[in-house]
Amino acid sequence: MRFLYSRLPVHKPDTGRDEEGEDSPEQALELPRFFCRWLPMFLILLVLTNAITLLGSLYWASLRELRMKAEPPLDYAQIPQSLDTVWRRFRWNETGHSTAGRNEHIDAIWRNIRPSHGYITINRDLAKQRQWPESMGLLSNPEKGRVIRDTFWEAVERNPYTDSPGPHLDYCFDTLRQYIQCNADSIPLYTLGGIAAGDDQLHRCKDWSQLRDYATRHTACIRDVPEDVPISERFGICDMGKDGIVDLAE
Repeated sequence: MRFLYSRLPVHKPDTGRDEEGEDSPEQALELPRFFCRWLPMFLILLVLTNAITLLGSLYWASLRELRMKAEPPLDYAQIPQSLDTVWRRFRWNETGHSTAGRNEHIDAIWRNIRPSHGYITINRDLAKQRQWPESMGLLSNPEKGRVIRDTFWEAVERNPYTDSPGPHLDYCFDTLRQYIQCNADSIPLYTLGGIAAGDDQLHRCKDWSQLRDYATRHTACIRDVPEDVPISERFGICDMGKDGIVDLAE
């Protein structure tokens, strides 16, 4: 009996080539299957790596910025007490600036200011830790305003100068300029057609009473006296917590 079909050739499992020397179909498909299986995982890993690197860079940048805000330089002379934010109004009419000429009420406001209240004593270890100098022979900021105002009115009234115009007065002016720039106030001032913009307008301020109380607790008990008074006679007199500064209106 004659068969119409013949047996197909059988390939050996340990060889990858047929009798004609060509690659088998199984081996030809092996390389594409490998890429199809691992390429998506490789792409996912690459995306995750880039995302982690980007997030890490943003985190370290924000952390550095927070450290700069939270940790001021060592030589930054700041009292170890934060001052609360309060809302106060600037009222020009309460100080009598609408009157012509010099006003006794305004003179009393300035005359009652005691700059010596700002002289404080600091723990030596704390000062050394923060790299502060041993002592500072500096006038406080209210004194600069009083010197400028007194010199102005002495010039207007042609009276002898208490502080002759010169380097000291220029120093007072420039100090005020730098303090205004340092404490930049972004509040637009209302103009109502008068000569005093911002009258009765609300401002964001630091609590002066807290600063006054801190100076009282750490007072150096030194008084304001003329320069010819010996240094030994300037200490030992406390102001009982009174700086003479009129509080701003709430």
